[in-house]
Amino acid sequence: MIKKLRARGIRPLQLLLVLGLTLLSWLLMPGKVMAATVYVNSSTGNDTTGDGSSGTPYKTFHKGYTEASASDTLDLTGTFSWTDADETGDASTNGYTIAKNLTIQGQGADSTIVQAHTSDNSADRRVFTINSGVTVTMESLHVRYGKTSSDAGGILLKGTATMDKVRISYNRSTSGSGGGVQVEDGDLTIQNSTVDNNVARSQGGGLHTDYYTNGTGTMDIINCTIAYNAMTYTVATVGGGGVAFRGSGGTITNSTIAHNNMANGTADGAGIFYYPRLATSLTIKNSIIADNTNGGSALSSYDDDIEKNSGTITDNGYNVLGNHHTTTFTPASTTWTDGAGTIDGTFTKSGGGSGSLGLSSTLADNNSLNKTNTLTIAETSVAVDNGNGTDNGAISVPSTDQRGLTRDASIDIGAYEYGATNDSDPPVISSVAATPSDDGVTVTFTTDEDASTIIDYGLTNSVGSSTSEADTSPRVTSHSDSVSSLVSCTSYYYRVRSIDAASNTATGDVGTFTTTGCTGSASVSEESLSGEIATGAGGTASLSSGNEQADLTIPVGYSGTAAYFQIKQLDKDSVITTTSQPSSYTAVGNSIYDFSALTDTGTAVSSFSEAITVTLTYVAGDVAGLNESSLWIYRWDGANWQALSGCSVDTVAKTVSCTTTDFSTFGLFGQTASSGGGGSGGCGGDSSC
Repeated sequence: MIKKLRARGIRPLQLLLVLGLTLLSWLLMPGKVMAATVYVNSSTGNDTTGDGSSGTPYKTFHKGYTEASASDTLDLTGTFSWTDADETGDASTNGYTIAKNLTIQGQGADSTIVQAHTSDNSADRRVFTINSGVTVTMESLHVRYGKTSSDAGGILLKGTATMDKVRISYNRSTSGSGGGVQVEDGDLTIQNSTVDNNVARSQGGGLHTDYYTNGTGTMDIINCTIAYNAMTYTVATVGGGGVAFRGSGGTITNSTIAHNNMANGTADGAGIFYYPRLATSLTIKNSIIADNTNGGSALSSYDDDIEKNSGTITDNGYNVLGNHHTTTFTPASTTWTDGAGTIDGTFTKSGGGSGSLGLSSTLADNNSLNKTNTLTIAETSVAVDNGNGTDNGAISVPSTDQRGLTRDASIDIGAYEYGATNDSDPPVISSVAATPSDDGVTVTFTTDEDASTIIDYGLTNSVGSSTSEADTSPRVTSHSDSVSSLVSCTSYYYRVRSIDAASNTATGDVGTFTTTGCTGSASVSEESLSGEIATGAGGTASLSSGNEQADLTIPVGYSGTAAYFQIKQLDKDSVITTTSQPSSYTAVGNSIYDFSALTDTGTAVSSFSEAITVTLTYVAGDVAGLNESSLWIYRWDGANWQALSGCSVDTVAKTVSCTTTDFSTFGLFGQTASSGGGGSGGCGGDSSC
């Protein structure tokens, strides 16, 4: 395109103008408008002079909603009441209708409030109606004081909604269902939230999925507390003081449904009533459904914390359940129950064990980061440490509780984690140790909190390879893991890493270890580890130890693959004890070395395309009593000492240089002066020496 414009004589500045206009037109195309945030503050905002920015926000919800485009975020601060004269967008019964995709973001359920009236049981409308086909996210706000004579006292959901860190309370449906929220053919995911003190006449005092058109409304409840809601109708085949599923199914994960109430009569399911229109399933895991009441009294043998009239309820285990009919579902062996027909406050499970629930009767903040209320559990509760971290179907078990605090390694049942912490500190690593073997290493360390285990390792201090994260469920404080498929008598860099349940990562210092399996099981006294040496460039590697030195001169094209070179000085006595010495030769000084080259952590190069020059340096004291011109370098092939070829002795520089195309253990040897023989007149490269 640019070439064509230039060909037409358009200059660079004109080019920029054309391109800018092209980009602008693209952004203004339907569906191409970038999402924005519109700010509204009920205390400091102004609908006339404000522009919806964070510095000059609007005042009313209605103004913010009107100015927001589809997919924008409406950022709210303060309290918004439909009874305020400035709030003109709401209507009788429906409240405020949301007819476009939006994110409605508050500053916390304790401080950002959207309400149909300024007091409970006074309104003539719900708070929100969310239209069909609309997707809404609500976060960190409080929805309250809605009231209708039809369904849905607080929110009527016909579209799709995600509610996170919200509180829905004191809403009323005086003649219908869904005191807090009613889902009609839509889908609701509600998490880290509290639904409390809502009232419906027929079904679902707190939450209700309806079969309004075709029964497709679904609901996933995660990390929520649903408490003190009520259902007032006293007719059979209706129920659900806390939650009623009359549309489709859903899931309940790590939630607490307790202290809900249904009117004294023949209604069912003071906690949960499951009677979906479609043949669907409700799966429950890590949840408390107990201590719900009938007419304000404890449940009798005919009233249930959870009741099923159709569909399928699947107990995915690790729940605490109060009363339930034996025909409702079969509890898992890991679920604690208060019996079927006998309610005495003692919870047992088929796998053994019994105890009390110890659930608080008071909703409170409980140091919540998410600013939604929870019910605490006692340290001795059967819910403590008896949950499980694997998925509930398609729903992952959250790593934090409803308050946003980190669950510990032994997950509790319910929305509240006893002993959870606000963890922003990484683990503290100590006592790191490596125990190598011939082909691997075991690394141990400790942390000051439960965390996972990872070992990073490699041929340079940047490591590069890692073990899979271990000890994630449960996490531990004493760590041990192994690396296998390493090369014997080889040095490696390593470090440890550890991640706690809040995803804080600690990384240890880089250290080294050397695998065993050197010739004669010899220990390593000195070592030199090179970086990668490219085959197209060649290079050198050296090791100095006292007055002795070993040098490798690596030619261009030495191998088809670049390698890392290592020189290790071995304990001479251990090697000679195992291998003895070449016939009529004596080891010079401490000059026994292991030379190795590796292309990766598990692959050694044993031979080369081009010969590598080995140079060993000695001092006069090393050759006392030896014929200096007889000095020669030998390589141990695993069975015999093999003399290298092309050796030369420089008695002035005190060096011996030879070439080799193979790596293993090398030594410098010489003959005694009485045996005579020069460099070529001694062994002279005869491999039979």
